[in-house]
Amino acid sequence: MAEDSKKPGPLKALFLLIAAGVLYLVQQFTGLDLLGKKDEDKTVADGGPPVEAPAETLPGSDRSWPEKPSKKKETETPPKPDTSKNKPAPPKEEPKSADDPDGYKLVQSLFKAGTSDAWIECAGEVVHILPTDNEGHRHQVFLVEVGPKITLKIAHNIDLADPVPIQRGDRVEMKGEYEWNDKGGVLHWTHHNPSPNPIKPGGWIKHKGKLYE
Repeated sequence: MAEDSKKPGPLKALFLLIAAGVLYLVQQFTGLDLLGKKDEDKTVADGGPPVEAPAETLPGSDRSWPEKPSKKKETETPPKPDTSKNKPAPPKEEPKSADDPDGYKLVQSLFKAGTSDAWIECAGEVVHILPTDNEGHRHQVFLVEVGPKITLKIAHNIDLADPVPIQRGDRVEMKGEYEWNDKGGVLHWTHHNPSPNPIKPGGWIKHKGKLYE
């Protein structure tokens, strides 16, 4: 009977079994054993404490500082836009031929082709003097025959150049800009260029050895 009294009763055995199960579950979820030690076998992947990132080291150590993107200086001068494409084209100057000293063939070819904005030199006989054009800049206007069936209308700006003392039948030499029309064409800009713009080189009229520009 004495040995039977030392054996735990059924309730006490059940209680111990439950307590052991609770302790096992606590150890599994907390990583601690009954003495409060950390479970060294647990890793971060099993839910363990996160590993602390290494602190940034000073220059000269095994790890260098991370490179930072360089910033442009605020005082840097921006590149200038290319304006060469916007510049107007230089005037087209038709060369004077030795076998065409009066420019008759040249004017004839420009007239047949319907060409304008061509700078030419030509010569001919004054065949008609027209009234002065006073609209806007004043222009001395007359007709010059440079060859058979080719007559040019000359519009000479007398606000920029002296008028030419011409008479009918006088011979004149001219340089200016040719503009096409169905009557033979108009020659203007027979004067100097009053502006520094080199696109218009300027022209002249020569009468009896004197230059009017």
